[in-house]
Amino acid sequence: MQLISQVAHLERVSYPRGQGWELPIIPLVFAQPDAVKHRVFALASLISGSTLLSRAVGCIIRHEMGDRVDHLTQEALVYQYSRSILAWLLGLMLITAIGCTAQSDTAVAPPVVFPDHTAVLSPAAVWLVANHQNDDGGYSSFSGGANLADSDPGGTVDALLALAAARNPGIDAPLAYLRDHADQLADFAAFSGGSGGKTLLALTAAGEDPFNFRGYDFVAILTGQLAATGQFNAETPFEQSLALLGLAAVNEAAPEAAVAWLKAEQSGSGAWGDGFGTDENADATGMAIMALVASGEPANSETLTRAAGWLAASQLANGGWEYGPGYGSNASSTALILQALSALGEDFYSSDASWARDGQTPLSALLSYRSESGAFQVDFGSGPLDDFFTTVQAMPALTGQPYPIQ
Repeated sequence: MQLISQVAHLERVSYPRGQGWELPIIPLVFAQPDAVKHRVFALASLISGSTLLSRAVGCIIRHEMGDRVDHLTQEALVYQYSRSILAWLLGLMLITAIGCTAQSDTAVAPPVVFPDHTAVLSPAAVWLVANHQNDDGGYSSFSGGANLADSDPGGTVDALLALAAARNPGIDAPLAYLRDHADQLADFAAFSGGSGGKTLLALTAAGEDPFNFRGYDFVAILTGQLAATGQFNAETPFEQSLALLGLAAVNEAAPEAAVAWLKAEQSGSGAWGDGFGTDENADATGMAIMALVASGEPANSETLTRAAGWLAASQLANGGWEYGPGYGSNASSTALILQALSALGEDFYSSDASWARDGQTPLSALLSYRSESGAFQVDFGSGPLDDFFTTVQAMPALTGQPYPIQ
């Protein structure tokens, strides 16, 4: 502000306009730091280096005075007034340059980038393939181990989505299994909007074309399940969210009725229920948040603001979340909420961010469930154990991305 006053004062001091009052600007510029001087003179040279200013001033003088002054007088006036205008421009440039420099000096540090978790994802993928992939390349749902149960499309789709998120070459075997069992995969996708949406998420994450996978249009299989109510053959918010996320994965617009149905299922607390009696369910809420954001709902909308409020209120002391009240923190629920926070543009990994609890972040909470084997663990009451489903739920979250994984 002092500099602005100095520049403005030059108009009021004893220098008549056009008679040299602009000269004090020069030492004022030279008194500034180098960064400011460079900006000012770079701008000034662009203007003074052309004849545009003097021509403009000459036109004004000739228009105002006409034949009342001779040619030499006009040229003198042009010279004098041009110097005055240049001085004012120089002063304005000086103010602007100082403002820019001050702004850059006090700029907020860029946000911390989500750390690369390849060192965590790779061992998880290795564990998954070594311990749960069947000899035919597929996986069984809720697998208890390799070759303990027949492969099926559901388990294979779960594994494929996790391995694709990890950018692991282990996707080749499950993809081969799904190609060889495309008929079964089509039946799985047609079973519900949830299974249809999950199929699209997995195929796109693996770089496949779901519009034509082994002759099947899996997008049409999903969209053909849309009812007049807006439901994609889905009875729960979780399934409806999977359907909407599947559409987002293939860049298909979400039907308004489908989005409206999901929003209507939100409870007064801001959460969504699981459809089986848990009215405030972290898993369903995380999926619904991701689905709405992917469908175009603004992150600051009333619906998502209430959802974020519920996430904050239900977060546990360790930084994680539980399936429902009283269940206790677990990796699967925490992983889905991590992805939901990512969809909302929240920082869930910095120890000084608003989602940290006494230094424990949602990310550190998820990583606390990782075992030495590389797998993620669950505790059903008899102690933690490495778990197939928990691991395939955790792996996509460690990319720092919401669904759909790109």
